Amino acid sequence: MSSIGIRLAATLAAATFTLAAATGRASAVTFTDPVLASATNLPAESSSDVVLSGDGNHAVYIANYDGVSGLWESDLQTGAMPVLVVPGSDISTSIDPAPSVSANGQYVAFTTTAALDPTNDSGGGCVDVYVRNMSIPDGQAGEYTLASALDGSTKGIGYAAAGTSGCPASGSAAALGVAISADGNQVAFTVVGASNLATGVGGATTTPAEQVAVRNLDTDTTTLVSQTMASEQSGGTRAPVPGGGVLTFDGYGNNTAAAVSTAAISADGSTVAWMGGSTIAAQAPVGPGFPDAFELGEGYDEPLWRNIAAGPTAPTRRVTGGDDPLACASCMGPLDLGYDPNGESGAVFGTYVVQNLNAAVAPELTPQLSADGQTVAFLSTQPTLVQEHTYNFGGGSALTGNLFVVNMAPGLTRDQALTPLTAWASNTFTDIETTGGIQSFSLSASGTRVAFLTDRTKFLLASPAMVSAPLSYPADAVYDVDLTADTLALASVGYDGNAPNSDVTNVSLDASGQRLAYTSGASNLVYGIGGYQDEVFYQDEYTVPAVAGQSTVSALPTTVSAAAAALTPTWRIGATTAADKHGHVTVSTALPAAGRLALSASALVPVKVKVRAKVKGRRRAVTRTVTRIRRKTIATATVTATGAGIVKATLTATRAYRRLVAGAAGLDATIAVRFTPAASKQLRTTVAATFRGRVAAATRVSTAKGQTR
Repeated sequence: MSSIGIRLAATLAAATFTLAAATGRASAVTFTDPVLASATNLPAESSSDVVLSGDGNHAVYIANYDGVSGLWESDLQTGAMPVLVVPGSDISTSIDPAPSVSANGQYVAFTTTAALDPTNDSGGGCVDVYVRNMSIPDGQAGEYTLASALDGSTKGIGYAAAGTSGCPASGSAAALGVAISADGNQVAFTVVGASNLATGVGGATTTPAEQVAVRNLDTDTTTLVSQTMASEQSGGTRAPVPGGGVLTFDGYGNNTAAAVSTAAISADGSTVAWMGGSTIAAQAPVGPGFPDAFELGEGYDEPLWRNIAAGPTAPTRRVTGGDDPLACASCMGPLDLGYDPNGESGAVFGTYVVQNLNAAVAPELTPQLSADGQTVAFLSTQPTLVQEHTYNFGGGSALTGNLFVVNMAPGLTRDQALTPLTAWASNTFTDIETTGGIQSFSLSASGTRVAFLTDRTKFLLASPAMVSAPLSYPADAVYDVDLTADTLALASVGYDGNAPNSDVTNVSLDASGQRLAYTSGASNLVYGIGGYQDEVFYQDEYTVPAVAGQSTVSALPTTVSAAAAALTPTWRIGATTAADKHGHVTVSTALPAAGRLALSASALVPVKVKVRAKVKGRRRAVTRTVTRIRRKTIATATVTATGAGIVKATLTATRAYRRLVAGAAGLDATIAVRFTPAASKQLRTTVAATFRGRVAAATRVSTAKGQTR
């Protein structure tokens, strides 16, 4: 039995222990209240496909503002009005633009049918991949760069379907959120149709369809990633995979391809992962008896991985394949990739079983990479070998996906490298509380955080440990996994203490994993917003200190060399609190320079919520009001500091919480302190204080007047 299987079998017998064990294992992870991504609570008429920049300061998404549709970018740091990346008329409603954004928000990659660079785009109406440079104003030269271009040239790839009615389903496409490197210089994409990718400018369009490539925008080089194993081993010319190197998507219920991609590139540009199709054996080592392409069929899928920085001889590796001789010549893999829930003899499915491989499932199938490419996150509907025997899967079961991470470090078998983050809590796949699907997930570039979207409420595994109270009802909700602390926490909570009261679509993390964004039509996330159309929201994470009053200090505000660090004082902030008998708390913060100081006090308070429950003797559920303890923001303040020095700001609890403040015990609170200098990264700390006393008129805040650095 595999180590993962042993852990799962033990968990089945001790599922009720999970929450009890969690309380003593790690401090509770909490998140700030949701914030609307657009400026000053400006709602969009619709939003979707949000992705965060690595620094967490920019969100790119599809939206419609005041009748203007397209790709938009919001600056979450300044709160400026959203900026149009590309108009909707240039991305086409029939093609998913699938945006990705660089770490600082300057470069945005997307898929389009429009010839935004008519000099080089010779696609003949086929889709292509472009990159927008947001630092270049609209209409100026260099605003858009064609990424799906030929090696050594700025000329676009030519497609066999150019000028035909099937061209919009051909061409090249990028994957949502994972197609561009952190510096915006490298773009991974899939050449969906037959092309001249291998033959070059003026060459015949004989390169087989469904190939993965990476474009370096600085050097105008395009590298074929999905090459045959024989060409890797020979070290000669890169040879494209006959029959295609990736999973073929069916856009219309038949065998025609859809213009979508599952190719992800790491933030440092070193590594690419993609969903391989039935030609796995042509690209990566397989064990004896592995089925050939005909036996596998067109629907087979399995994630592949390649370190392209190591050159043309670097091997393509299987992420989950247990019979990969590079990992272990005689080892069984942890997942049964040949499991057939319908009991059809000889059927082989791979990692994710879907009825129709259409464009809508591409984001679920796309693997995600850490910044160095060593960690891979992916979904799989296939059970482990232990689960297959533990659960009594019936014929026709519609398996839902579970989330896994894999360590691609050399020397590990796939069994040793794979860690499950979720597992089915029953084998009743009509019960969404125990086996609901995972519709979206995101891996931080740090490789330490994973966010995912599901309507499950029961999580079986003892690792990661659940450290937040589970929902009592199924609802679309975002959860956060801290791989370092081995914890799982509910992230998306509205101002009423409940999960979003309407649909949530996709989720995205920044590089650190401390900021997440998602789209939702819920009306309980920001007061007065939502309930009609999907909006983009984001939340920040903070951890309540284990010791009251203990502060944390951020790292250096910018990346500096060792020599420079020795000469440059480290920027820090420190804060102390003083409470008075009138219910106020004054926070004194030492600041290193001019900037904006934001204070937010939160506390655990009783909240009345409505719940539905079955009552014996009644046929229908009864709605009743109960009291729950929720963390709520009780006071906020902002100060503009004109220079280095001490800033004092007085916090007063809002009217809704003054009764608790006036009580004998007062109200214990954690105060999040955030300072944003004019030209550096944000500095953060937390302090504890107690609001106690009958609230009187508050004193004014004062700004620091010192010498700026």
